[in-house]
Amino acid sequence: MRETPWRLLAAALVGIALAGCGGSKISVSDGPTKGAPAVGRPLAHDFVLRDQADRSVRLSEERGRWVFLTFLYTHCPNECPLTAERLNSVLTRLGSRRDEVRVLAVSVDPKGDTPTAVRAFIKSHHLLPQFRYLTGTRAELERTWVSYNVVSRLGAKELFHTSLTVLVDPSGHVRMYYSPASEAAEWGDLENLLGRARS
Repeated sequence: MRETPWRLLAAALVGIALAGCGGSKISVSDGPTKGAPAVGRPLAHDFVLRDQADRSVRLSEERGRWVFLTFLYTHCPNECPLTAERLNSVLTRLGSRRDEVRVLAVSVDPKGDTPTAVRAFIKSHHLLPQFRYLTGTRAELERTWVSYNVVSRLGAKELFHTSLTVLVDPSGHVRMYYSPASEAAEWGDLENLLGRARS
């Protein structure tokens, strides 16, 4: 069977695993963490969900901006808040260029990510307006998870989910994958790509 670009994601991110947010995580490699370029730059799968202000958010309507797409849940004790704060820091470093970028965080916990929990998460981590925390029905969220090869399942004591962040370019194509990542990797890639777009 011919491999599609989305099937090649697994090869590009050898080591991606279900990361129990209360346990250890598996890195892509033992070396410095960096983004994995998307093979063939596939078009990012579109979806419609709702943000923390109950506004409809469609990925394709973010064309013209760079988008960090990630997958989180509000009650995660470590990895998810670290991811949120790291991406929020990238937005902060952009300064006047901040509106050229969006962070879209898709919930992997439709039961626990209530409007109250989402608002509390945003407030406690001082997330900027360009950071949109997206929720929906279980069916809506599951369609989005499947589109990005994300798995979310509840274990005996904690929720396990695929740790993944995707960088989507202004034309709507996937450029980089991170699992997990570092602010240096995400910021460096974005700064480089923004510079190329201006040249």
